[in-house]
Amino acid sequence: MTAETETTPSLWRNRSFTTLITGEAISHAGVQVARLALPITAVNYLGADERQSGLIMAASTAAFLFIGLPAGAWVDRLPKRRVMIAANLARAGLMATIPVMHLTGHLTIEWLIGIALALGFATVFFDVAYLSVVPSLVRKEHLGQANANLETVGIVAQVAGPGAAGLLTKVMAAPNLLGAGAVGYLASAFAVSRIRGEEARGERSAAGLWGEVREGASFVFRHPLLSRTTASAAVVGLFDNLARALLAILILREMGISETAYGLLFTLAAFASLGGARLAPWLQRRFGTGRTLVWGFGLSVAGTAAYPIALVVSPAAGYTVILVSMLLGFGGITVFNISHVTMRQQLCPPRMLGRMTATMRFAMWGVMPIGALVGGELGARLGLGPTFVIALVGSVIGWLIVALSPVIRVRSAEDWLARQDHPATWRRDRSAGSRIKDVKPGEPWETKAASDLDDTLPE
Repeated sequence: MTAETETTPSLWRNRSFTTLITGEAISHAGVQVARLALPITAVNYLGADERQSGLIMAASTAAFLFIGLPAGAWVDRLPKRRVMIAANLARAGLMATIPVMHLTGHLTIEWLIGIALALGFATVFFDVAYLSVVPSLVRKEHLGQANANLETVGIVAQVAGPGAAGLLTKVMAAPNLLGAGAVGYLASAFAVSRIRGEEARGERSAAGLWGEVREGASFVFRHPLLSRTTASAAVVGLFDNLARALLAILILREMGISETAYGLLFTLAAFASLGGARLAPWLQRRFGTGRTLVWGFGLSVAGTAAYPIALVVSPAAGYTVILVSMLLGFGGITVFNISHVTMRQQLCPPRMLGRMTATMRFAMWGVMPIGALVGGELGARLGLGPTFVIALVGSVIGWLIVALSPVIRVRSAEDWLARQDHPATWRRDRSAGSRIKDVKPGEPWETKAASDLDDTLPE
């Protein structure tokens, strides 16, 4: 450890970050209860069929397809914390209408679909601003740790939320539990309002809004690493949502599992996510960001194999198979998310963080409503089994896009950037067959491959 590192302030002494993470912890707890209550409300209270279940899931992510790209340019122009507060207040108001409609006897499937759609639009702006503001709140060397800790608080809520929701459905109607989501969003809005400090804001370019959108999209889709991870996640997201649109029907209706046991599945799986969040930084140091990202994503894809198996075995065996798959999947996707978010934040210029995030969300999440709609339709026409098999095959193909790409050879974003600044060194290193395995975790690149260069590498 260097003297400079010893004097670096701890992440937990950063008041802006601790305020943000506290608010998000409270928010996630309420939102997780509501998230589990929503499909229970649709299936058990309103009798949703396959198509309607697909419509609800599609509506929740449709906004990323409709406004995902321009949202990034708008957020880059605006104070991000104000965007986050406004989005959370809107989401709280929308979520609060569901228990009110239920208590007055007016709750319908159409209302749930409309609320899911409106919530999605507010979520687009919050998520883009949220992922863009974190690098302005913490030091560069703390970025990976900050992302891991923010992911962890969400996972802890996943541990407690679904189980609590499953138990609360014994004493309270599931539609009324959706009020917990409103409370969570209000808590997040209050916490963000207490954050102080300066934040970077982009300037309006002469090219206008769509010129800025094109600049962000070009950065992502022409980037040799981000283009591969984005394409892979988009294909997997498309086919994964074919299956997820029908998951509640599989477990609650076809297998006859109780609401409490349904919630317990997500609680136990969340423990795997917690383990993934704790392991992700170590895995990146030990194996490199690329391999960690790729194999974490692979575990999440492998979990899709459980759904068709669960249909042909006994309910008890099917429940066990789904639980194991969710343990692997939740742990793997958490490792992928932490590795991917940190890498792309480090690769992107600060002035383009909003547009970069929005472009990736547009590509990765914009396909989700399409997948959910197709999944609902295929489930109604072909049945659950064939739909789950299609989802598995498509997800594996999507994973291969990143598994067979140069991403798997990336030790870290900083090392990769250094190689691009010194292409002669990169070509010599590749021709020698050593690639990045010569560089020990945490060791400066210049001590290995660039020691004989006349100029120095950027810090």
